[in-house]
Amino acid sequence: MSQKFKIGDEVFVPATIVKLSNNGFALYKTTIVATDKKSIKVNLPGGNVSEFIGSSLAHCNTGIMIVTIGDNKTEDTLLVPLRKSVLQFSRLLFKDDYILSVFCRSLKEFKLLWDKYNCSYSYLVIIGHGDKGGFEFGVDGHVSASDFLGVIEASSCSAKHIISLCCNTGYKTTGAVFSNSKKCLSCIAPFQSIHGAEASQFLQTFLINHLLNGQSTKVAYKNSNALFASKNTFRLWTNGKLTTK
Repeated sequence: MSQKFKIGDEVFVPATIVKLSNNGFALYKTTIVATDKKSIKVNLPGGNVSEFIGSSLAHCNTGIMIVTIGDNKTEDTLLVPLRKSVLQFSRLLFKDDYILSVFCRSLKEFKLLWDKYNCSYSYLVIIGHGDKGGFEFGVDGHVSASDFLGVIEASSCSAKHIISLCCNTGYKTTGAVFSNSKKCLSCIAPFQSIHGAEASQFLQTFLINHLLNGQSTKVAYKNSNALFASKNTFRLWTNGKLTTK
């Protein structure tokens, strides 16, 4: 039996992996019909059944929640354009039902949005300004990684993959803090200041590798960093540890 899933479970699998290249979106929603160790078979259109695929390629929940943290300074020239870039690219991968883009300028506002919507999404993308220890809010000023994480941890919903596009949040003081939480499956963030165009490029490459091509988080991260145009790099943290430099 697959250790991760059981027959009858509803999952999302990469459309290209099950040879549905004309599906239109990166992931195909289906049901598991057979399991064998760490492999599964799923239902396909027309009453067909897939070959065995790795259970690691299947997602029990999916969707992207994009949170933009406003700073009252660079919103028009940086944050909003980056937000639009991430949102429109996400719409090429997912149906609109699986995407949410929200905007906040205070931790209180983030909490209201998070409590209301986060259960529907498995990926959190954070857009804004950051440093080694946290994030910059237009109303609150600097908010520590632990205070930001406290809002996430207060939710009863499932753990998320967290991708921060905020400068310098790939340091241990943020990346390790996030990834050590039971509410975080992994945390990917830049290890230095990052241009908005570079941040968008990295995220798009990572999502293509991970969701469209079915690569694991670690492999997709590694391949995305290797193809990055500049010398700037992102860091991947899992379980409080730096997974790959």
